[in-house]
Amino acid sequence: MTNTVKLQGMYGEQKAIRAGELKPGMVTVWNFGYKEVIKSIELTKSGKSVKCAIICESGKELVRTMRVDRLVAIA
Repeated sequence: MTNTVKLQGMYGEQKAIRAGELKPGMVTVWNFGYKEVIKSIELTKSGKSVKCAIICESGKELVRTMRVDRLVAIA
């Protein structure tokens, strides 16, 4: 398996890592180039998912939950 993902609205494949490997301060990239900064990461009780506190481009702080093995594009 390659460590890249294809995002909508962006040319070519983007470098990616598994959600379980994300660290605070990393910048994730989503469809159409939307970026979010990881503020903190917490493993769920079951250990199968991670809860990421994020700061989106608009400045809002939100929580995004993802499976540990999900590939996430990074800047």
